[in-house]
Amino acid sequence: MVKTNSIDREFFAQYISYARKNFKPKITESIQMDLVSEYVAMRSLGNTRKTITATPRQLESMIRLSEAIAKMRCSHEVEKCDLDEAVRLIKHAMQ
Repeated sequence: MVKTNSIDREFFAQYISYARKNFKPKITESIQMDLVSEYVAMRSLGNTRKTITATPRQLESMIRLSEAIAKMRCSHEVEKCDLDEAVRLIKHAMQ
């Protein structure tokens, strides 16, 4: 017998609806500073290759992804782990 980690479609839809209605994660001061430093680090990668690797769009994407990941966890605040995952996703998408 094969064991899967499947989630019922109806339950998943209700979960998403609940998270959308009840959670609007806020970005704290410390996370804002981490966002800026991650963005600056991404920009500096481009300086060595004479190309721009991060634009303001990537910063906006990091913000939206961090908030979405926090919302998935049903959290009212964006945490460092949310930002780390957003950065990982952005870097992977840029490769």
